[in-house]
Amino acid sequence: MTARELATGRGRPARRIELLGPMRVTVGGDEVEVRGTRRRAVLALLALQAGHVVATDAFLDAVWGAGPPPSGRHAVMSLMSRLRGDLGGSRAGIEQVGGGYRLVPSSWEVDVAEVRGQLRRAREVLASDASAAADELSSALVRWRGPALEEFASMGPLAAQGVALGELRMTIEEELIAARLDGGEGADLVEASFQAVLA
Repeated sequence: MTARELATGRGRPARRIELLGPMRVTVGGDEVEVRGTRRRAVLALLALQAGHVVATDAFLDAVWGAGPPPSGRHAVMSLMSRLRGDLGGSRAGIEQVGGGYRLVPSSWEVDVAEVRGQLRRAREVLASDASAAADELSSALVRWRGPALEEFASMGPLAAQGVALGELRMTIEEELIAARLDGGEGADLVEASFQAVLA
């Protein structure tokens, strides 16, 4: 089933972008193929900044680096058009805003945003409920399916985002251990449960 068929069905299907491991895009629970590294890179940039406008120049920098095409803005418009086609056309949840584009957050679930939200919630409840904080952090960690954004290692800005997401994972790991210790778990038990989360 294509994204267009899913997007025009009854009700609004769940749309999801996962970047914490090999990039995966699903609509209504079915995986959707986003063809081409450039289109995938553009979608990754949009997903990382869901709800915020990503400037056309940022796409040019990430996708073409030091050698953008002479008609850079037209090239980005063309990429966006093809990407929207992959994702269901006019219902793709990508808006052109001023000098850039944004992924409409109400149209998409993004694992990176979810993990950041879980880390924020864990920090908010840590002082009053270390166990709840540990549960949030454990749930965040299991979302990783492998190195983030690895397929974009040769694209400077996305490679840097991949490194930042690796650092985010380490932060969550460290805060999970601290939350478990604050919750009264012994060091041996914390280590065993931590290894179980990572397995």
